[in-house]
Amino acid sequence: LANGPAMVRRWMVFTQNTPWLLWLSPPDARPAIEVNFALELEGPDILVRGGIDRVVVDPTTGRLIVVDIKTGASKQSSLRQLGTYKVALEERFGVDVAGGT
Repeated sequence: LANGPAMVRRWMVFTQNTPWLLWLSPPDARPAIEVNFALELEGPDILVRGGIDRVVVDPTTGRLIVVDIKTGASKQSSLRQLGTYKVALEERFGVDVAGGT
């Protein structure tokens, strides 16, 4: 209750100040919000499951960008999470992901 309203306001400001649009994922053009995935890694029985917060399209380039929403609890020490999301989207949908934030 204390942080939620401020987080929603920050998200609204973000969406008003970026030209990015929500990607509509195939095959049924669902808005790419909480895109679930299961990714098999090399090795015996290693399966990574997760949910990607948002996938957006840069309308100037048409390229996809993964957006991981943080609550401010901590900063990421590496790009591993965004890289995992990139590979998961590429394998599941056969798309090229330009980057992440």
